[in-house]
Amino acid sequence: MTGLQTGHGAGAACRAFARRLFGGLLAWVLVAGLAGGAAAQEPVPEPLPYGRLTVEGVASRTVVPDQATIDFGVRQEAASAQAAFDSAQFLLSMVVTALKANDVPEEAIRTTGLTLHPVYRYEEGASKLVGYAAEGSVRVETRDLRRLANLIDAAVAAGANRIANLQYGVSDEQALREELLTEAARQAREKAERIAGALGQTVKSVAQVRESSARAFGLQRSVALEAAADASFVLPGTMAIEARLEVEFILAPAKPMTALPHPEPEEAETTAEP
Repeated sequence: MTGLQTGHGAGAACRAFARRLFGGLLAWVLVAGLAGGAAAQEPVPEPLPYGRLTVEGVASRTVVPDQATIDFGVRQEAASAQAAFDSAQFLLSMVVTALKANDVPEEAIRTTGLTLHPVYRYEEGASKLVGYAAEGSVRVETRDLRRLANLIDAAVAAGANRIANLQYGVSDEQALREELLTEAARQAREKAERIAGALGQTVKSVAQVRESSARAFGLQRSVALEAAADASFVLPGTMAIEARLEVEFILAPAKPMTALPHPEPEEAETTAEP
């Protein structure tokens, strides 16, 4: 009887050990399965949106002017409005006649203004009307810069008492500006490609372009009558014409982006009870 009980107890112990071993293996399988499933379901990161790069392109050219415009003005005062107006109009016609006599074609001369206004004088604490003033001006364009000083002398001798807005230019300025814009755009593209390449990017396309300037500068003068006798003040010298562009480029990665590999899950350690 005792022997039967001993055998029965040994069998029960074996069955208990088997259950514990099976339970440990099952737990390990569940842990490994959950870890693998989590790794498989983790989303792959999407590529970053395209970046943008803004650069500036500038192109300029120094040229010698070959044309000029200048305004000749008159101012006359008289007791009556009609007298002031007639006197200013007469002087303007004399100026135009003098310019034509110096081989300036009629289409190169145009009237830019003729105004009339009252003249007041402040006396004994009150404003008093003392007369009227008429002002007028004509604008002249010429491509014979060597004779510009002669034109000024002739206009002053004819009655012009104001000289203003002496401006120099080049006859093919529009074509030159377009050429400079092309150079500025090419410079902006090359600059963007160098910067993008250093950052591991490529230039994909253009987002927008802004033209900040493309104009001549530095040669506009107001001239005093005292300077009319000095020919040196009308020397044109040189002038600069500039084109400036601000360009925003869209960048793309030089190589397609790939997702980084995920680390393998660590195996769950289990120990079987004896």
